[in-house]
Amino acid sequence: MKSHDVQRSTPERQLPGGRIKGVALGEFARWCGAKHRARFEAALRRLPAHLVAQLDVQNPTLGLIATDWYSTDLIHAFFDALLHGLSAEQRLEFFREGTRAFTRQTMNGVHKGLAQILGTPERYALHAQRIWSTYYDSGVYTIESLGPTAALCTVERWRAHHPSTCLYTWGAIGAVYESMGLSGVEVDRQSCVSEGASACAFEVHWER
Repeated sequence: MKSHDVQRSTPERQLPGGRIKGVALGEFARWCGAKHRARFEAALRRLPAHLVAQLDVQNPTLGLIATDWYSTDLIHAFFDALLHGLSAEQRLEFFREGTRAFTRQTMNGVHKGLAQILGTPERYALHAQRIWSTYYDSGVYTIESLGPTAALCTVERWRAHHPSTCLYTWGAIGAVYESMGLSGVEVDRQSCVSEGASACAFEVHWER
């Protein structure tokens, strides 16, 4: 089953590299500062001064407002700084851990209403684009059923794409399926635009 809800968001001001909503990023920063304080502080030191000036470094969420949009220049640089020195496997695991934490937080907070939508893989597929557009100002997100316990999640025309945000999305997709109460969730990336593909695709498997 492919999602038919593919309307894209049209924010008032488009940026060349796209924008990302602060809701998940602030909670991700809170988790990172609490669980990986030394890495968090080192990442802030690596950021250029003009980017640090956009943040409230004394705030656990870095002052990122849930309902505001943020330039990918800031987010990509922050993610890259956080991942400094980690292997490819460690980078993915870092985002897996973090996205699990922020998914639990946002589903019980500002996006509590989404929890009902995310109740089953079928409902998630039906509303895939609506949910995606809650976090990103571009990208066409579709979910195709591969059977009763598998699905293919595909992102196309995503201006905010970057190797680090793709890893972040990889982790987040798994966290979303886990939030449905599914066990044995595994997500494998099938393609990535950074490797020359036309879209980023993630195959998800779970147990009923």
